[in-house]
Amino acid sequence: MNLSKTDARMVLDQDGINISEKIGNLNERLVDTAKKTNGWINLAEYPLIVPETTDSPRIQRALNDLVDGDELILSGGQVNINQPIKLKTKNVKITVHKKFTIKAVSAMDACIKLEAVNVETIQYGIELENITVDGNGLANHCLLIEDTVGKYIAEIRVLNCKFSKALLDGIKVGAPAWVIKFNKCNAEYNGRDGIRVATNGSKQVNAVHIIDCVLSGNTGNGISMNGISNLIKGNVIERNFYGICIDPAVDTSPDPNNAFKITIEGNYMELNKQAEIFIKSYKSGQVNGVSIKDNYFWSNVVGGTGTLIKCQGSLGFISNLRLEGNLFQSDGVNVTKYFDGGGSLVADSDVGVVENPSRYVNLGLAKATWHSYKILPIPPSLIQTSGYGSNQKSDNIISSSNKKVVFGIPVNIALKVVSSMNVFVETDCTKYTLRWRFVIKNLSTGEIVKHYTGDIGKKQSSLATANLLAYNAYERYTDTDYIYCEFELLNSSGGTFLYFHIPYLETTR
Repeated sequence: MNLSKTDARMVLDQDGINISEKIGNLNERLVDTAKKTNGWINLAEYPLIVPETTDSPRIQRALNDLVDGDELILSGGQVNINQPIKLKTKNVKITVHKKFTIKAVSAMDACIKLEAVNVETIQYGIELENITVDGNGLANHCLLIEDTVGKYIAEIRVLNCKFSKALLDGIKVGAPAWVIKFNKCNAEYNGRDGIRVATNGSKQVNAVHIIDCVLSGNTGNGISMNGISNLIKGNVIERNFYGICIDPAVDTSPDPNNAFKITIEGNYMELNKQAEIFIKSYKSGQVNGVSIKDNYFWSNVVGGTGTLIKCQGSLGFISNLRLEGNLFQSDGVNVTKYFDGGGSLVADSDVGVVENPSRYVNLGLAKATWHSYKILPIPPSLIQTSGYGSNQKSDNIISSSNKKVVFGIPVNIALKVVSSMNVFVETDCTKYTLRWRFVIKNLSTGEIVKHYTGDIGKKQSSLATANLLAYNAYERYTDTDYIYCEFELLNSSGGTFLYFHIPYLETTR
């Protein structure tokens, strides 16, 4: 009897099983007996099984065969997947000995998904190395680390991997997770963020380290983040919307979470459109302990905000922010401000050395270093003008409605003793009388610790000086105090302007 190939495959054997199913069973038995050598499995030992047309099932079979301590070696140049590859085994490593790409060819949530194993255990000890993942504009994420059963995912290490062209994020950490390390990875040209670290629910994401990575050309941000004790160090972050966005509301709607103890150190950031770093808080204490240290900042792009570091929130919403040792470069066109505190900083914040006060604005209650001095904060209800540099001057007191100007006083914080203070006045008045008040006030209670007052009269020169504390009114003060000096114009004649330049304090030690 002459049968076509199709007819032949449907002929039944004596046991009632068709040939096609037997072929599939044989392939499965061959896979089950794949040789495992010294705890590693090679993907080449897992061929396609009829009627499979993409590599997703065979990769998943290989992953399912891994046990604690195993290593899966990916080989073959490129594999195409039509569904997520899910990894749930503990303490395993997936690596590539030669160039290897995982490419999405169908719509899916993620190319690679790391999930908690079950409600009884914690997923830990996963290593991914030398893998390139191409979302191909079809997968929402290249790598998705998430929790579906309420347990933590821990001790994940991703080394020298590339994640690109996802519809949303190159990498998303969306689980309650801790000790997640990304080293020497690239996350580029994704539809939203390069790396997105977002707490889901009441549990936090802890200790995510992003080190020596490249985050470039993402439509959204290079890095979006909340959580606790995270580190962003030594990365190149360029040509994104925001370079780094610290935002408690990342994927936590309707109730934003927290961002505590986040260190941003030694990164190179340039040409991010809106700002190199954006920090946002929705209520008091929600962002606390952000350290921005030893970074290099360069220009925004044309049409950006003109600000390198930008904060947003009501007064007192951002606590314990520190700037130290950063290098700011400006072309004077696209960048007009190095730092904009948004008026949101608490008094325990310190924006570091301010060499050009016009580029540091809206500091709120934060401290700032003017050369070797500290400019301590003035409560907004008291302040009219403050934070002047030696080349700046106050508003014209003659034209002010209440005839008063208030300065924050530059001081050395560490229990220094003030021996004198000089005030420089610039005016065209022939006569004037000023009353000054030197006030030390407790930052916590608002109580006035010390208070001195006196009058200054017009001298011969239009640039007059007056030593307000010449009678040896020595004072000690600490971080718990803030200091301000108020000037009131009692009378004037023969002029149209009277400006103050920054007071100068002399200390005995």
